[in-house]
Amino acid sequence: MPKKIVETKIGNDELILENTWLGGIKLFLNDEIIGRNTSLFALDKGSPLIAKRVLIDGADRLVEVFSYAMINVKLKIHIDGEYFAGDMF
Repeated sequence: MPKKIVETKIGNDELILENTWLGGIKLFLNDEIIGRNTSLFALDKGSPLIAKRVLIDGADRLVEVFSYAMINVKLKIHIDGEYFAGDMF
């Protein structure tokens, strides 16, 4: 099955967003899983599938993961309400 990955750095920390058909969406911070969603459908592109407060570079940040899938899977990461990485949708 295909896997889609979005990788980005913020300061000294690395965020990795991984999506697979059977495993769902996993969010990693520095190789540690910090969020997971196993929903089979992602039709509401305005609601985050994962929302987690984490320490990034010593600051408390809100990380949100959005997904939208019709034919192709699109993934994006917002930090503190602002687009940060991934697909624009």
